[in-house]
Amino acid sequence: MNWTLSGKNEDGSKARLFGVDRRLILLLAVVAAAALFQWGVAPLMEYRRGLAAKTAQAVKRNAQLEEMAGKIAAYGATSGPNVAPRPEGFSLFAFLREIADRQGVKDNVVSLKPSRKELEGGRGEDIVTARLERVPLGKLLDFINAIETAPGLRITQLACRADAEQGMNAALSVSGGAGPDAP
Repeated sequence: MNWTLSGKNEDGSKARLFGVDRRLILLLAVVAAAALFQWGVAPLMEYRRGLAAKTAQAVKRNAQLEEMAGKIAAYGATSGPNVAPRPEGFSLFAFLREIADRQGVKDNVVSLKPSRKELEGGRGEDIVTARLERVPLGKLLDFINAIETAPGLRITQLACRADAEQGMNAALSVSGGAGPDAP
């Protein structure tokens, strides 16, 4: 069986392959190639494009996180430990009430619960858990800043959420190391 590009055999009859017209086979091959591209190659290319976009986004986020980590490390290196001797008779509970009054959030304080955690070497840590409701965001940030900049105090836990009506609701734990002779 000899084939020619004209679609006819040497004897002038139509070219056939296994009893099927050659043009039909060509048409089926084109349809099969289009189907392979449509349902095989194109989805694979789209998947790879998506992966490339996700990878680029992850690289960008990673760079931002590394930048933030560097800023945090630089801040920690410049601020030094937040430790200072306490005046005699210092009360973390009273100090936080005073800060709340100065920052204008006294009416938003729902509760202040003092506790003490004993540490090694006869040392202890005073802890006050505060809960505030419907605090304007600016006042809450001022309150948190006043605590964080006070010598020897740090916020160990902080949870904030927007109030349905106004402002923010916040729960925070403030700790301050105390010496062996602290009450």
